[in-house]
Amino acid sequence: HYPGTQRQVLNNANLRIESDQKVMLSGPSGSGKSTLGALLAGRLQPDSGLVISHGLDRHIAGAKGWLRHVCYVPQAGSNHVLTETFAFNLLLGRAWPPSPEDMAEAYRVALALGLGPLIEKMPAGMMQMVGEGGWRLSQGERSRLFVARGILQGAHMLIADELLSPLDPETSLDVVHAIEQLPGQVMLIAHS
Repeated sequence: HYPGTQRQVLNNANLRIESDQKVMLSGPSGSGKSTLGALLAGRLQPDSGLVISHGLDRHIAGAKGWLRHVCYVPQAGSNHVLTETFAFNLLLGRAWPPSPEDMAEAYRVALALGLGPLIEKMPAGMMQMVGEGGWRLSQGERSRLFVARGILQGAHMLIADELLSPLDPETSLDVVHAIEQLPGQVMLIAHS
């Protein structure tokens, strides 16, 4: 339950996600999907029980170490595009300036998520300034940027909360196919 409340959001939850398994968690609004994702990502602490990744819980791995295990991509309203280059926003969390290998990987991930036409439209390509002071991204482009950023973190598990909601059906399918090709575990959280 959340602090200051008595109602339990999750009770007796038991979930095991195997290596390289992809999972879609869907349910109605308020059913605890985002809460489960936040628990797995270490953004919330359970009242009881454990969350374990590769034999370690968050306390043993430490907050920073846990980020190598689980990357959480929150809903679009809780995520941000910084007024910086598109590449910087993709590679947030990696060393800057990026290596040629980092740039090539970022470009490959962006293409796989259907962001190639956007990159081609931007005058400076990957080095185009985006955000409030630069090129404006649509909600769907922002959503794919956020998941690309998560993928590029290289964690064992990627949790993407409501990634597909701002996307049209064709783009959603392209994104799901790209995610299916990722190594590691993936949990997509979607409203049903």
